[in-house]
Amino acid sequence: MLWSAFGQALIFAYQPNLLSLILFLVFAILISLIGKGAVITNALMSVGYIGQFLFSAIFKFFEEIGKYMKVRGRIPKNTTLSGILSRWTLAVVLSIVFIFLFSMANPLVGNWFKNFDLRFIIPDVSLLRIVFWLIFSMIFMGFLKPPQTSSLEETIEVAEKKQSWLFNKKSILNALIAFNLIFLVQTLSDLFYLWGGAGLPEGMTYAAYAQQGAYPLMVTALLAGAFVLTALHEDEHSSTDRWVKRLIYFWVVQNIFLVVSSILRTDLYIEQYSLTYLRFSALVWMGLVAIGLASIIIRIALNKKNTWLVNANAIVLLVVLYICSALNIGGIIANYNVRHSYEVTGA
Repeated sequence: MLWSAFGQALIFAYQPNLLSLILFLVFAILISLIGKGAVITNALMSVGYIGQFLFSAIFKFFEEIGKYMKVRGRIPKNTTLSGILSRWTLAVVLSIVFIFLFSMANPLVGNWFKNFDLRFIIPDVSLLRIVFWLIFSMIFMGFLKPPQTSSLEETIEVAEKKQSWLFNKKSILNALIAFNLIFLVQTLSDLFYLWGGAGLPEGMTYAAYAQQGAYPLMVTALLAGAFVLTALHEDEHSSTDRWVKRLIYFWVVQNIFLVVSSILRTDLYIEQYSLTYLRFSALVWMGLVAIGLASIIIRIALNKKNTWLVNANAIVLLVVLYICSALNIGGIIANYNVRHSYEVTGA
């Protein structure tokens, strides 16, 4: 292990590249953990230990920042930086992910981001360089204080504690508030442009607006469903909280609306071009996702378990596949394209 790390250090010194840096860090992390008593006998254990090391490094990095800010009087003594991060990390990280997906789904938002220049905040400084040094500092903190574990079971136990640190009642509530506000922007945009028929900016067609947004919106819907299920699984008490339930209902309804908007987007795109097997399958898939999201609301309202949710969606999927197996999908596609061509061109 030591010679492997040394070899990668020589390779990186001779020919710097990202792969060599990553391999060197992997070997160095494993060496530091072995020095702290970790017993590694297979590849799975190596992955688990590396994950624990990175989790521990991140938390220790912020702990040290919190201690410094307390000494400087930047945060109250009865407040910990870890507590602040516990309440807001989930909301901030996933909000960035959703905003990125919406920038892909909505050309208007995407154009706004393209024209938005962050250099006016910190001129002549590379934001990418700042991110790099933050990540490097976190990893370096892990080497200064590597975690002491001697079994994979302890590693899993630590990971579960970190998961409960991330998914708690306050973090779920803050995340739901942020997500509802972000999704509301996209919902209003679709209501205005897609359903209301408002004029798009010059140079943008409805076909482009429709085609660009269908699949990213499906990804956001799937992420939303996964978040709700994970949040309720990790903190069952949150599902009984009145405001959490209301925010989940509102957010899931917005997701269902966006899935229906994705269906409309795909339909508009098919009208401009044609129906294909892929587009037919996408419409069926979108319908299944909409039903899955609706079943989440039913699951919460009836206080059912996630097992009920999985079984209900499995039954719906089986029924849909059964019906599709009996359909002449190729004939449906061909008939639609011929009829649509006649309606548009008269031939």
